[in-house]
This record gives sequence, structure tokens and C-alpha cells, in this order.
Amino acid sequence: MFTQNSPDWGLAVDWSTGQRVPAKARRRPQWSPPPVPGILPKRPLGFFEVLDGGFRLMRRFPGLTYGSAGLGAGLTAGLFALAGAVTWYFGHSFFTKLLNSSEEALSGLSFVVQIGAGIVEYLTLAILIVFSGMTSVGAREAFFGRTMTLRQGWQSLRGCRRKLFSAALLMGTAHLVVLAVFLAAAILAGAVGGTVIGLTLGTALVLVWWAATIFFGIRLSLTGCIIAQERAGIFSAIARSWKMTGRGFLQVAGQTVFGFWLANQVIGIIATPAFIYLGGVIGVLSILMLGGGELEGPAVAAVLGTIFTGLFLAIGVLLYAYRAALLATVYFNLRMRSEGYDLVLLAEAEEV
Repeated sequence: MFTQNSPDWGLAVDWSTGQRVPAKARRRPQWSPPPVPGILPKRPLGFFEVLDGGFRLMRRFPGLTYGSAGLGAGLTAGLFALAGAVTWYFGHSFFTKLLNSSEEALSGLSFVVQIGAGIVEYLTLAILIVFSGMTSVGAREAFFGRTMTLRQGWQSLRGCRRKLFSAALLMGTAHLVVLAVFLAAAILAGAVGGTVIGLTLGTALVLVWWAATIFFGIRLSLTGCIIAQERAGIFSAIARSWKMTGRGFLQVAGQTVFGFWLANQVIGIIATPAFIYLGGVIGVLSILMLGGGELEGPAVAAVLGTIFTGLFLAIGVLLYAYRAALLATVYFNLRMRSEGYDLVLLAEAEEV
């Protein structure tokens, strides 16, 4: 009934004919070294591991993260400088009369400038779509311990660069249009019902716009990563980002908001000594310039203004580099948690 002939154990039976058919020879897999551990682990990440993943990507890919953010910050600063120069050239006399008219006008202009700076800060978050898409390319290489330069990252985005910039432009334009509608409603209410009603409604609508910007910014924050990694269209990427961030929204929101806040605090601690030093330099130079010529004051002010501008640009580069790296880490973590993407990464690592 049973056979002890060892060759028979390698045979298979064709049950339709009852004949024995030799089984296909199986090659025993050869030994290979285990996959090289990556900068990011190939498994779902915890809350603080996601936050740390952003800093890891910055250390691993300084050219890709700092380089892309630096180019974006430089271009944005150039555009705003050009806009400011044009505004000052054509409205110099108006602003001079306004500032010399009364202290209330000066305080009102300062308030408007502060509100405008906050609005611009939120509008520039749209460019994170491009930065996060480029950083996600390097983040995927980080799972396998590989590196990537800024040039390699730019080349890997061939075929989806236009989509990334178009998506960023679409997001920024949509936020700006909504804000313009809210401000127009506030101005109309002020013209009809009085200044108090206009200011109250305008403040309320700006707060609503601010909250909506945060909410929709979180829900659509993965659009750039999806375009770069999955080669999806703009609206398909927006829909997929909305769906992905809908699963565990509170966790995604906590990681994003806390990560942005943490980056601000860390970079603020780093930059504080520089600001203190520059403040002391300004105080000493102000005392020395009391007896100086007419040209020394403007020259020193221009130099110090340039230094402060460069320092603020450096802070902006660090912030945007970390934000982009954090969004890329959040994207891959969500895919590993909900789609088993860690198994894909493990299989690819074994093949390599």
C-alpha cells in the first residue's frame, strides 16, 4: 500500500489517466544576504515615527529636500520683491501721505500688512504639492537605503511635472478666490450696514477661511505624492487624497499639525541666537551711526536688511523641507496601513 522507494516521492499522479507524471524539478533557492535596512522601516509607522521620518529624510536627502525648497523660496521671494517694488514705485506718494496723516492710519496699515502676511503664508502652502511630490520620490528610495540628488529627483518626475505645478496653482487660486469672495461680502456689508458690521463680518469670514484652509489643506495634502508616485491626474489625485486622509483623519491631522508646529519650534530655537546676535549688532551700529554721515545709515540698514532677509529665507527653506518630507512619510505610512504597501516594499527589497 505504501512505498519506500525514494524516487517515487518525486512523482505526481495524473488523476484523469492514473499515470504517474514526474514532478517539475524545483531549484532550491540560493542563499542571498538580507535586504539592506532603509532609512524608513518597511512597516506601518507609529505617530512619533512619522514625525521622525521627516527629519530622517532631510538628513538623508539634503540636496533633494533643501534644494527644492530653496529654489522655491528664492523664486517666491523674488516674485514678492518684484511685486513690492512695483507697488512702491506706483504708490509711493499715496503711502507717504497715508503714513504722515495720522497714527491711526499707520496702525491700520500695519494691521493690514500683518493680515496680508498671514494670508500669503497660507497661500504659499499650495507649493507644498510640488515639494512633497519631489520628496516622495526620494522617500521611496529611502526604504531601500539608496540616495538621490536633486537632479535625479527632478528627472524622475518627468511626465508629471506639469500636473504638480498645475495642481499647486489650482489649490492656491481656489483659496484666493474664496478669500476674495469673503472679503467682498464683508466690504459690501460694511458699505450697507456700517463699519462695525463690516469689520465683524470680515473677521468672522477670515476665521472661517482660515479654518477651511487648514481642513481642506490636510484632506488634500497628499495630492502631490499621489501624482508623483501613482502618475494620477490632478482631479483623480485630489479624490484619492480625500479618500486616503479620510481614514483616520484625526491621526493624519494630528501628525500634520503637530509636525508643522514642532518644526516651527525647533527651527525657532536654532534661529533665536542669530536674531539675538543681530539685534545686538543693530544696537551697537545705531549708537555708532549717531555721529556718522548721511550715507552711513542707509548703507548699514541695507546690509542688515539683506542679512535679515537671508535669515528668514533660510528659515523658510528649513520649514518647507521638513513639511514636504513629513507629508511624504504620511503618504507611505497610510498606504502601508490601509493597502499593505509594506509587503510590496519587502518583495521589491528581496528581488534587489
